[in-house]
Amino acid sequence: MAVSGAVRRRVLIGVAALAVSLAACVPPPPPHVPAVAIVEPAAGATVTSPMHVTGTATVFEAVFFLEVKDGVGTVLTTQRIMAPCGATCPGTFDVTVSFQSPPGPLTLTAYTLSAKDGSRVDETSVALVAG
Repeated sequence: MAVSGAVRRRVLIGVAALAVSLAACVPPPPPHVPAVAIVEPAAGATVTSPMHVTGTATVFEAVFFLEVKDGVGTVLTTQRIMAPCGATCPGTFDVTVSFQSPPGPLTLTAYTLSAKDGSRVDETSVALVAG
């Protein structure tokens, strides 16, 4: 049984319409969730030392780092933090970070180290002000 050109075109148009409608049904990817989320202090907050830091962490071997830099990028402190849970579940953390800085801009950065090569990965930063 031969299929005419008109029938073939209608079938192709129908298949194309079905493909477009199915593609529209694909949900968007979930938003990126950082490995370490800093909840407090909030961005722009004025802080003093010792600084109270809270958040959530879902990190390899339950280890991450908090680093404080001044406005010119000098590292004031780096602290190794143990999260209550590893990569399989989010855990909350509540730590105190001490540093010495005159009043001015600061950056608080949370990061993990790559299991592959030891480089910094999953960095999350919050801009703060030393008061």
